[in-house]
Amino acid sequence: MSVVVGESLRVRRATPAPTIGPAGVGEARRRVVDLVVSVVVALLVIGAASPAGASSGAPPAEASLALPAVGPGIALALVVGELVRTDLAEHRLPNRLVVPVIVVSTGWWAVMSLAGVEARVPVTAALVHAGALLVLSLLGGMGMGDVKLAIAIGLASPVDLVAVAAPLAAFLLGGFAGVAALARGRSAGRGRRERLAFGPWMLLGWALALTLAGAISI
Repeated sequence: MSVVVGESLRVRRATPAPTIGPAGVGEARRRVVDLVVSVVVALLVIGAASPAGASSGAPPAEASLALPAVGPGIALALVVGELVRTDLAEHRLPNRLVVPVIVVSTGWWAVMSLAGVEARVPVTAALVHAGALLVLSLLGGMGMGDVKLAIAIGLASPVDLVAVAAPLAAFLLGGFAGVAALARGRSAGRGRRERLAFGPWMLLGWALALTLAGAISI
């Protein structure tokens, strides 16, 4: 018996401890960054949708109705980091990330409406933003992932200020980035085929609009 135990101990001591390779470390770092981004964006959502923040971007009658928009905003915040990374790397916004946010947000506002909460701002924002990008998509200027993301962002816009400022900021920032990418492509001899991931600019515009709505009330 002692011989068997001794052999077992020697085998355990000889077995190297499992190590985490570079790929595992990189994945862990990405997850940490995603978590930090989600927390920051969620705080921006809460700040913009709070009664104090909402009063800066909506009439008094609507300010108290902005707080229910926290739900869709946090749902979107949970996937912001991965959406940005994927779009920058692969030029796509995965359905597995965007569609659940749309489903959750739509269900959320349906329940809120049954409870007597007006959903005019987020629903209108979602329809107008997605409609505009759908036209651009049909003209070849946008992808359908951008259209679906516009629905998610619209449903996560708690007040008029965010609903208006988010797409404006996205197009301004995306426009500057597009001009810079075009200039860089020409200087590198690539002509006009430089592709631009628009999803990150849409999400950045939304985050900046949330920051503005929250800051005005301070």
